Amino acid sequence: MTNLANRSLVDDVVKKVNGLKPIADELGVPLAQLAIAWCAANPNIQENMKALDVIPLLTPAVMEKIEAVVQSKPKRPDSYR
Repeated sequence: MTNLANRSLVDDVVKKVNGLKPIADELGVPLAQLAIAWCAANPNIQENMKALDVIPLLTPAVMEKIEAVVQSKPKRPDSYR
């Protein structure tokens, strides 16, 4: 049953993406940019959009401090064999 539900969800997402692609093409923008712009146009996320003002503050030193906490950087394998 889970696979059927997952397949239905995937089919629904693909259908929506296929429906959005012509709109992005009409605007002359990539689909990813249309999706982000659509989210950003939501008036309820204005506070979150202020995060863009924080990006210039993220110096390499600050990024290192953040990485030390979240530890999300992929680890390089010891060997590629």
